[in-house]
Amino acid sequence: MPGIVNPKSIPQSYREANKDRRAEFEIYDIFYEKVHDQQIDLEVFYNNNFKGKNLEGQNFDGEADFIICTQEEIIILEVKGGLISCEDGEWFTTTLHGNKKKLKESPFVQLRNNKYKIKNILYEQLSNHNSSINESNFPLRFLDVMCFPDTSRNKEIEDIAESGNLVLFKEDREFLVQKLLAHVTQEKRPNSYLRPDISFKKALRSLFKPTLGPKLSEHIEAIKAQINNAEVFLKKHLEILENVKKAHFSGGAGTGKTYLAINKTKDLIKQGKKVLF
Repeated sequence: MPGIVNPKSIPQSYREANKDRRAEFEIYDIFYEKVHDQQIDLEVFYNNNFKGKNLEGQNFDGEADFIICTQEEIIILEVKGGLISCEDGEWFTTTLHGNKKKLKESPFVQLRNNKYKIKNILYEQLSNHNSSINESNFPLRFLDVMCFPDTSRNKEIEDIAESGNLVLFKEDREFLVQKLLAHVTQEKRPNSYLRPDISFKKALRSLFKPTLGPKLSEHIEAIKAQINNAEVFLKKHLEILENVKKAHFSGGAGTGKTYLAINKTKDLIKQGKKVLF
């Protein structure tokens, strides 16, 4: 049975515009060659943004580089390009051009968190189909795999890896798919299968429709930058208004009229003046 890789292609223009994802694209190309062209029975989802609620009802969101399905397992695979190192508990990546950057958290912590978030939203999706489905009744197998495609095999990093993690390095690139399949076989354990009319793959397809847009974190950073720029712009206008006794502002929704009015009101109240607002 032929394998499936989603999305079906990555345009060159998108690759050029997102050079920071080079390592991910290279892993995607390996999957496409091995899974699609050689018809290995795997289903691969690339570039997955997700959101949901945890057991306490709190909202969460995240992003997973690759989600890979076999007939019985779900593999969460994260890719960290560049030369990866861990120094006194802090993680860094150094680009091929020598630029060193600190990572926000341990790649293994990120991988573990993504695995449990994806597990939560998948079970929620399945329980929407049938309320009797839960992890106790139908324990699906979730495996986590960390891939450092630019970093040569490193014993120190392997020792840091959490129990059950498969860690892939530069030397493993050529045999990436074979290593994954071998890991699945090695970690085999008894499973309770879903009824034929309930497919976790179908649920995954409905949850993860890979697109080649910006990652969720990139969206958030862009919005934060826009908010910061807007606040700087509006604060400058407040400074201009400091000695202005009369002014008229007009503009469309969301342009900052109320923001200016409220903050100007606060300034006048601090000065002991009465304000009608």
